[in-house]
Amino acid sequence: MGNLTAIGITPNSAVIGRSWLHAMRSVLLRRSLIIRTPRQQSSEKCAVRLAKFNFKRDHSPLQTQHINATPAKSELIELPQNSAHFSPMRLIEDPAQLTDASLLHCSFVPTMGALHAGHGSLVTRAMRDGRPVVVSIFVNPTQFGPNEDYARYPRTLDADCALMESIGVSAVFLPSVEAIYPMGLEASHLCAAQLVLPEVATRPQLEDASRKNHFGGVALVVARLFDLVRPLAAYFGEKDFQQLRLIEAMVAADRARFPDLRIERCATMREPDGLAMSSRNRYLAPEARRSALALSQALFAANEAKNIAHAERAMREILDAQSIETEYAVVRDERTLMPVDQADIAARARPLRALIAARVGNTRLIDNMQLTLRA
Repeated sequence: MGNLTAIGITPNSAVIGRSWLHAMRSVLLRRSLIIRTPRQQSSEKCAVRLAKFNFKRDHSPLQTQHINATPAKSELIELPQNSAHFSPMRLIEDPAQLTDASLLHCSFVPTMGALHAGHGSLVTRAMRDGRPVVVSIFVNPTQFGPNEDYARYPRTLDADCALMESIGVSAVFLPSVEAIYPMGLEASHLCAAQLVLPEVATRPQLEDASRKNHFGGVALVVARLFDLVRPLAAYFGEKDFQQLRLIEAMVAADRARFPDLRIERCATMREPDGLAMSSRNRYLAPEARRSALALSQALFAANEAKNIAHAERAMREILDAQSIETEYAVVRDERTLMPVDQADIAARARPLRALIAARVGNTRLIDNMQLTLRA
C-alpha cells in the first residue's frame, strides 16, 4: 500500500505580509469570477472558478529564509528565476483533468489548505526544479481522530488560491471527498485503520502513540493523491517529521506503484521569534502563543547539549517552566525514530533529531530539529 499527507497551517505568517496578501486577494477578486456552490457546506470547500487573465507580478529578488520582523512592511516569498513566464493558474476539481499533457511529470505539493509562508516555501522550492507545479488542497477526514479538530480545521480557500496564483503554480487540485474516497468515507476509515504501515509509523511511540489511526489516514490519502496526480517529485516539510519519514519509507517500499517518484525534504519555516509555522498557530491566544515559544527554545537548547541525556533534560526544564502539557520531548535516531542504543557504535554515528509534542491551552503543537551532537 502507498503513502502520505501534507502539512496544514495560516496566511498571516512571516514571509507573507498581511498587506501584500490582502492586496493580492483584492486584485484577484476584481479580476476573477468566484462561484460558490451548495457543496461548500457539505464538503468543507467551495468550488472556485477563475476567469483567464494576465496579472503583472513583481519579480524582484525576494527573501525566504530571512524574515523581516517589522509588521508594517510586506514580506514576500522568493520566486524562482523561471517564474516570470507562465500560463494562468488552473483550478481542477475533476481528477480526469489531471491527465492533461501540460501537467504530466509535475512537481507536487499536497496540502490541507490554510496556506502560509511555510507552504509558500515548499511551492517555490518545487518551482525551482523547472516542472509544472500542482498544489492540492484537501482536508483529509481519515487522518483525524474522533476528538480532534477536523470540523474546526481552518479553511481559507479564497486566500489559498490567491496565494498560489500570486506565486505562479500551474494548477490547484481541489478534490471532493467523493473523488478521493469513492468507496465511501466509512469504508475508507476502516481501510485506514487496517493498513500495515512501516515501523517508523508504528514503533517510535511518538505521534503514533497519541493519534490512533492517524498515519493510516495519511498513508491512504497521499497514496491516492499520488495515483491521481502522478508526479515526478513531491515536496514535504520537515515539521511533521514522523509523517515525512513514513512517506519516504512507503514510497521506497512500493517502487512498483511509484517507480519514479522522488520525495523532497524541505526545511521547517519559522516565525521571526522562532515559532514553527503551523495553521494551528491561529488558535493560540496571545498568552498561549508566548508560552508556545518554549517548543523552539527547548529544541535550540537541546542542540547546545553535550549528549542525549543532557539534551532531553534541557528540553523538559524549559517546557516545564511554561503552562504546557508535554506529551514527549525526546532525542531519537533520525532514520528509525527509535531511542539510540548507546552501545551501538553504528547507531551513535547516525544523525539525531529532537522531537517535541505539547499541548498549549487547547492547541496541540509539534516541532523538531536535527541535532549536531552525537550520542
